[in-house]
Amino acid sequence: SIRDLEHFLSLKVPNRSSIQRVIVIEDAQMLTIEAQNAFLKTLEEPPIGTVFILSSTQGHALLPTIRSRSRNLIITKPDYNSLRAYFESNGHGQVEVKQALLVSGGLPGLASAILTPSSYTCNRIVEDHISIIEIQ
Repeated sequence: SIRDLEHFLSLKVPNRSSIQRVIVIEDAQMLTIEAQNAFLKTLEEPPIGTVFILSSTQGHALLPTIRSRSRNLIITKPDYNSLRAYFESNGHGQVEVKQALLVSGGLPGLASAILTPSSYTCNRIVEDHISIIEIQ
């Protein structure tokens, strides 16, 4: 995959803006040591106009040389009380917010989709399974 990425980066792109390509590597901790080493040269000397975004649930699994050449942004899930207050302040009832947070596992995007009437699929799933949810 890293070799395919390097080939892709060798292709020319029109120079219309300062950022021409954004490369997202999800779950970068899953890259083998060999793949990380191969990627390191590209990361050290990226093509002009290219931005790399690496996501990782285990930053320590990345080579120190990759970590040292990256900006680290730690994103955490908001706490339950903050989410509850946010959704309630946006007009959702206490019971439906508790249900949405329970079903979503506290993931804000999923909870929002569950609470949004236009989100038919999520609402259908919740309605089909709501009888098994006990709110404490």
